[in-house]
Amino acid sequence: MLKKRFTETALAVCLAMSAGAAQAVNVVPNGTFESGLDGWLQFPNGGTIGLAAENGPSAPGSQSAQLVADTTVASPSFPIIKVERLAAGLLTNGAPVTVSFDARAPIQTVDSTQGDQLGKVVFIAELFSEFTGDGATNEILLAPPVFLDVNWNTYTFNTTLGADASGGVSLLFKADCGAAPNCALTALIDNVVIDTATVPVPAAVWLFGSGLLGLVGVARKKKAA
Repeated sequence: MLKKRFTETALAVCLAMSAGAAQAVNVVPNGTFESGLDGWLQFPNGGTIGLAAENGPSAPGSQSAQLVADTTVASPSFPIIKVERLAAGLLTNGAPVTVSFDARAPIQTVDSTQGDQLGKVVFIAELFSEFTGDGATNEILLAPPVFLDVNWNTYTFNTTLGADASGGVSLLFKADCGAAPNCALTALIDNVVIDTATVPVPAAVWLFGSGLLGLVGVARKKKAA
């Protein structure tokens, strides 16, 4: 029984390695925000960061991230959330990457004294290919002249990692009222995905799997003898 379980474990490891090498992988650990804001760096910058009790259309769930910029409270106001250095050491430089997320802006007013003005307040999504040391290359995915809508929309971007992504990939969201007087923006974000086309299995894992199969082979030879 023990030998059978050992054999099954070795085969499972090798199958997992083969599948991992061939398929795209979503590297965002908590993109649905069903675990709150775990794994996300938070920078209020005069605004507030929290959770909303509603979900984007791309996947089931019950909550989303909420960024509130409001210059009637503080000026400037530009709350930011960010996942940083995901899959460091596992990415292929220049490889294809797909970023997608759901977002909407239930409140979006340039000047509250002039009434609601949808499609006017800045919301930014920015992708970073991180170096192993300091530094990164960045790409703005979403920014004016594209603005959030009052309804949920799914935004998808197909691009490539930078020439050096050895330090992993990062993604930033910012709701930005700048210093505009009486500006207000409530942005909801959900179902964040960063699919990398190639996430090679580390050499150490391959060696571990090969070693397991080798031990299985030795055990079988001994049994046959």
